[in-house]
Amino acid sequence: MEEIRNSSRRGFGARLAAIAGLAAGARRLFGQGQEPAQAPEAGRGRGGRGGRRGPMTHNGLIYISGIGANDGGQVGASDFESHCRKVMESIKRTVEAGGGTMDSILQLNVYLATLEDYDTLNKVYNPYFPNGGPARMTVAVSGIPGRSLLEINGIAAVVNPPQG
Repeated sequence: MEEIRNSSRRGFGARLAAIAGLAAGARRLFGQGQEPAQAPEAGRGRGGRGGRRGPMTHNGLIYISGIGANDGGQVGASDFESHCRKVMESIKRTVEAGGGTMDSILQLNVYLATLEDYDTLNKVYNPYFPNGGPARMTVAVSGIPGRSLLEINGIAAVVNPPQG
């Protein structure tokens, strides 16, 4: 019986040492004690609306925040085709400001107020990508901020780094 107790104590001590070793290694694993990584370049803020507008670049990628027809001012026309054109032009400006092109867009996520607008989306969207376009996900959601009928976010590659 005494032998079992000693064995259990040794086992417990070994497990305790292993946990202490893991805790010490976790500091290295999770980067504590190292210099912080370079912060990504941020675009201009949106004022009091939250989120960000403009390109955010990091490690050669441009992250496109959600862009709706209400970004940059009033929504204007209430038809889906007008909303879609406004959003696509805004995406083009945003990507170009970050050093990319429409052909360097890797992925877009499209959020529609209703899937009934899917065919109109493709009619407006496809001419922006004559070479086939990026990977795309399209879903209908129950609410989009403002009165926009769609919102798009995505990722593009930097191909012409901005100077300055």
